[in-house]
Amino acid sequence: MSKISNSRGGGSSYKQFEMKYHVDLQRRLDSYNESNKPKLRNKLDYIDQFLGKIPELYEIGCKIYENDVNELIEEMYALNGRGVT
Repeated sequence: MSKISNSRGGGSSYKQFEMKYHVDLQRRLDSYNESNKPKLRNKLDYIDQFLGKIPELYEIGCKIYENDVNELIEEMYALNGRGVT
């Protein structure tokens, strides 16, 4: 999913996550890092360590990139000389 997300500019999953859960991840991350050490590296760390919503983020990503994943699977099967079953 990371490969597909990066090829499409990335960030869509985080934007959808923010809309669904009504949270500004960048603001929360910046606020946490201002007053805590060790600092969190990115939004994913914040979602994991403080919100505990990695499965929810994954679900959002799967929905957003479902067609892209299916196309990638078809390409992989075509390269291996097999059709999708």
